[in-house]
Amino acid sequence: MANNLGQQSQKDLLDIALRTTDSTNWATPGSIWVGLCTATPTDTTTNETTSGNNYVRKQITFAPASLAAPAVSTGPTIVCTFTSAGGSWGTISGYALFAASTGSSGTSRYIAYGTVSPTVAITTNDVVEFAAGAMSLSFD
Repeated sequence: MANNLGQQSQKDLLDIALRTTDSTNWATPGSIWVGLCTATPTDTTTNETTSGNNYVRKQITFAPASLAAPAVSTGPTIVCTFTSAGGSWGTISGYALFAASTGSSGTSRYIAYGTVSPTVAITTNDVVEFAAGAMSLSFD
């Protein structure tokens, strides 16, 4: 089904598509936020860095999904640049998307994830940037 959606997002989409009694529990997020992960995220675990040193999630905007083969997919529409690291953020191996700038459940829910390849060690004054289209979220 989904290549990189968090488990709660998978449940929410099935509930919506099949009009279950839980389908009304889902609300469209006001914005999407990307966080950096120091271990590969999974369907249930974000592994988001929490090291401080100027680290904060960044807001990101996605394009409407495409029906192009082989999968339905989407990606960010603009460059997403994080604040300069004030110290070590660890080695970044993935990213996670959230419905808020903090938290990972309820209205701040964990939505989706992806990997960063190659991994990147972030140290003082480094700037992390995702180019438009650099992330890919898909169903196949």
